[in-house]
Amino acid sequence: MRRTAILVPCGLALGVVVLPTGIAQSQAKPTANYWMTVETESGFAGSSRTMDLRLYSTGSAAPPQAAHVVPGGMKIGPSLPLVTPQTPRATPSEVDGLRELQRQSGKLGRMLLYWGCGEKAGAGQPFVLDLNAILQGRFPAGLSALRIVGSTPPSSRSAKTYGEWPRPDSPAIPGEASLVGDHTVSGNYSPEIRFSLARDFMGPMSLKVDAMPSGAGNASWPAVGGALGYSLQSFGLNAGGDFVVWTSSNVRDFGSGLSSHIPDAEVARLIRQRAVLPPSTTTCAVPQEVLSGVEGSFINSMAYGGEQNFSFPPKPPRAPKSWKPTWAAKVRFLSTGSAIVAAGQGSMTLPSIPTVSLPPGITLPPGITLPPGITLPPGITLPPGVTIPGGG
Repeated sequence: MRRTAILVPCGLALGVVVLPTGIAQSQAKPTANYWMTVETESGFAGSSRTMDLRLYSTGSAAPPQAAHVVPGGMKIGPSLPLVTPQTPRATPSEVDGLRELQRQSGKLGRMLLYWGCGEKAGAGQPFVLDLNAILQGRFPAGLSALRIVGSTPPSSRSAKTYGEWPRPDSPAIPGEASLVGDHTVSGNYSPEIRFSLARDFMGPMSLKVDAMPSGAGNASWPAVGGALGYSLQSFGLNAGGDFVVWTSSNVRDFGSGLSSHIPDAEVARLIRQRAVLPPSTTTCAVPQEVLSGVEGSFINSMAYGGEQNFSFPPKPPRAPKSWKPTWAAKVRFLSTGSAIVAAGQGSMTLPSIPTVSLPPGITLPPGITLPPGITLPPGITLPPGVTIPGGG
C-alpha cells in the first residue's frame, strides 16, 4: 500500500511478537493463495482508495501470466494484470532500518516511548531506548513484547510463481469505485479463483487533532462503518534529537504490530487487553509530554475492518489435517488516516488549490504543462503565439 510510513516505530518491531495466520500450519497448503488488501487512505490531500493484490502459486509457466477480473463498479477493469516481478519484494529487517537511519543522520540517539490515551503520560513513562545500543545487539532490561497474531501474506520467495498489482504505471482507483460483485483470478500457473464480495471499501478515517489548554492534543474522528477497532501511533523529533514515539495502546508497545491489518478475532482479543480501542471510541488524548518540544508530530490512525476468507472446496467446520483446498483467497479491509500536529496548535492543514479554466484556444508550448488543478483565471493571457496543444 502507499501509506506513509513512520520510520522508527513501524520499522522497529522490538516490542512486538507478530505470529502469522492463514491456512493452519498442520494442514496441507493450497496450490494457490490469493491475498487482496483494500484500503481507504485519508490525509492532507483528501481520501483515496487503494488495493494490493498478490497471487502465490506452486505452479509455473513460461512466461507467467495472470489477471484479476473485477466487477464493472470498480471502473478500472475489466481486468488487472498480476505481473511477476523480476526480483521478489525485499523486506528490510529492523536492524536495516536503524542502519539506514544512522547513514542518513550520521548518528543514532534515543527513542522515548509513551503509550495510552490521556492528557498526561502515565507512571513510568517514557520508556527510554538507546538506539545505538540496540544496533549493537544490547537490549534494555524490561523490554516486554505485545503478542499479536497477525495476518501476514506468504513470502513471494516461498512461492514457485508470484504475481502482483499495482505496478508503478497502474491507474489510480476512482473515488467512486466499488468492490461489490464477482471477482475472478486466473492465470497459466494457477487454478481459477472465484469469489463474490458484498462488502465495499471502508469509509474514510478522517482524523483531526485539536490543541488542548494542557498542551495535549485531542485526536478525534467520525465513526468508520465496519470498523472492529482503532489504533493510533505518532512519531516526532524533539530539540535534543530524540525520537518521540507514542501509541494509543494501554499496553506498552512500539506500534509496529498495530500499524497493519489485524484479523477479526485478534482485534477482539486486543480490545479486551486494552491494546486496541473499541469501535465505540471516537476520541483519544495525545499526552502533553508527547507533543511538547516536538516541532511536528506525525500521527497515523488505523480502523481495522476485518477480513473475509474463501476457498475451494469450502473449508468444513472441523477441517481434518488432511484437508487441502485447491485455492484459498483472503480479502482484508482497512481504513487509515494521518495528520501532522504542531505543539499547541492542533492539526496542520495544507492550502487548497483553486481550479479555474484557461481561455478557449490558448495553449502551452510543447513539453510545458500545468500541474493538475492549476489553471489560469479568466482575464489572464499567455504570451503571443503560446497555444494549448489541440486547441482551436
